[in-house]
Amino acid sequence: MTKHFFAADIHLTPKEPEKEDLFLNFLDFVKIERGDLYILGDCFDYWANNRRVVSENRSILEKFLDITKAHVNVKMFSGNRDFLIKPEILEPWGIEFFGEDAVIDIEGKTLYLTHGYNLCERDYKFQNYKRRVWPLFRLLDTILPGRFAAFLAELFILKSKSVISSQDERNLIFSIDLVRSYLSQGMDFVICGHFHKSLIKEILPEKYFIVLPAWEKRIGGYFLIEDKSFKMMEFK
Repeated sequence: MTKHFFAADIHLTPKEPEKEDLFLNFLDFVKIERGDLYILGDCFDYWANNRRVVSENRSILEKFLDITKAHVNVKMFSGNRDFLIKPEILEPWGIEFFGEDAVIDIEGKTLYLTHGYNLCERDYKFQNYKRRVWPLFRLLDTILPGRFAAFLAELFILKSKSVISSQDERNLIFSIDLVRSYLSQGMDFVICGHFHKSLIKEILPEKYFIVLPAWEKRIGGYFLIEDKSFKMMEFK
């Protein structure tokens, strides 16, 4: 049976080469295991669609291409840090882009996959910021010179961090009622990242909410579905 790996919030950046090495080794591990890999947003700490950013992350992208040539399926979702990623950027590296969320079937189970910010119904400040500002940055990313676009993308991430960190922590908690509604509509799993803390919680009988942990320099957390079993794992 195929192994299905789920990871999120790796936050890759040239400023943290140890984490990049850890993730490259993880991709080799997935290749050896002949698994499918789902990255649920914030694979990169920030993203702009230009040569500079692609060059900075070339070793990662080339590794993606290497494992997909070995018949590993890589599916990527956008997060709040790398929301500018486009399918035409990822396609040459063998990566299938799923956007902000998707419903898929695995091993006879139906999964709702997303980065997770849309599960914070009370996070009004960020949701308004996303609605107003993200379309502007998407436009600027297409028309500005590469170096300037990358600079703006980094500024955006700093602003996004400040918007989130300035809020009441109660607004940043996922809505359990919203999760329950997905599970009530036929989903067996709701899987997300964004909250940076590991969680496996049975919300309804045999229906689960899974939160993926953020990656650290030397430890990467991931969720594994294999046959009829599932568990949270660590890669070191």
